[in-house]
Amino acid sequence: MGKMLHDAQRAIDVLEASADVDAERIGAIGHSLGAEEAVLLAAFDQRVRACVASCGYATLAAESNRLCWARDEWFSYMPKLRPLLLRGKLPGWDWDDVIRLIAPRAFFQYTADNDQIFPESRSAHQAALAAGDAWSLYNASERFTARLGAGRHDFPDEQRREAYRWLDRQLRRTPADD
Repeated sequence: MGKMLHDAQRAIDVLEASADVDAERIGAIGHSLGAEEAVLLAAFDQRVRACVASCGYATLAAESNRLCWARDEWFSYMPKLRPLLLRGKLPGWDWDDVIRLIAPRAFFQYTADNDQIFPESRSAHQAALAAGDAWSLYNASERFTARLGAGRHDFPDEQRREAYRWLDRQLRRTPADD
């Protein structure tokens, strides 16, 4: 994950250097692993003005198989968590904490209620709702959306279209910008 975030930040560097890109209107969107990366990227890089995440996680507290985040084989999202998780401990953070780091910038999360990849996916929706209070503190509630939809690990057309429209509104140009 750290390598992926580093690469994504270098991509933002390239975008910012391009004369064709408005650096004030950079967004990140992702589904599944891409959602996790988009959330972490937005949390740790203020240049991301809007973030859309679809079916990206279950909270560490709710996850029945926490070691999926720190496997010792195949792809390991956060390998440095492995010793802690093996001891049955949780890190001092969970996804709601990460999402709060994005406030007051724009954040949209879609969660499927019957996600076969993240069986405890409803916890992700609850985490997003809990984090949403941060946007209220900034009087920026219009920049926060959390949706829970029926279905499996997917970003259905209807929800994807809603997310794209939302992203366009968050990053739109106004006549004053021209």
